[in-house]
Parts: sequence; C-alpha cells; structure tokens
Amino acid sequence: LEFRRVLFRSHDAFIKKVQALKQEIIDDGATIVTVGKVNTLIIDWLFNHIRKVDQELEQYINKK
Repeated sequence: LEFRRVLFRSHDAFIKKVQALKQEIIDDGATIVTVGKVNTLIIDWLFNHIRKVDQELEQYINKK
C-alpha cells in the first residue's frame, strides 16, 4: 500500500511539472529554455522513474 502511495505521488508530481511547462510554453512560447526544460523532464522521467520505480512495481506485483 505504501508503494502505491509513493508511485501515485510521483505520477502526480510529474503531471504537475508537465502542466507547468505547458503553461510556460503557452505564456512565453517554445523557447530554447522551455524546450530544454521539457527534454530534461522527459529524460529524468525515463531514467529515474520508469527504469527504477516501474521495475520496483513489477517486483511488488510479482510478489502477490
């Protein structure tokens, strides 16, 4: 149950970051800075979340 809470919190945090970047692009346009922020966010999500957290989720599910 705790793992699920952590997982959902991380997904919620990612969604909020995406929404903030979307608003920044709406307000300021797709500048080099915002494109860099989007790239950094996606790379971080792929490497730190999907590779780590989702693998932990797989182990958690396989235990049940």
